[in-house]
Amino acid sequence: MIKINILEKKILKFLLSNSAYSDTAIMKNFGITKEELETIYNSLFNQGFLETYDDFIKNNPEFNETKNSYCNSNCNCSPYDTKNIKVLSKKALLLEDELSYL
Repeated sequence: MIKINILEKKILKFLLSNSAYSDTAIMKNFGITKEELETIYNSLFNQGFLETYDDFIKNNPEFNETKNSYCNSNCNCSPYDTKNIKVLSKKALLLEDELSYL
């Protein structure tokens, strides 16, 4: 059984919907502040429902592409900064069915 509050469950369910929304859109949809959303993200991260992009790539090497594979030899590209990107973890994906009963 999941031990997260109702709002965290609703936001996790929202994130699992495969839709891409900005933090601003999520805050507007749920009527919460940036601080409240950050607290929820931190809680979901600490409980293992979110993980860093770097951890995701380590755990899923099939998604790891060469950083500059999109560049040709004449371009001076820098890799994307991924330090602030969080992704849903396998733990979150496994709970998708349980969250559908909300």
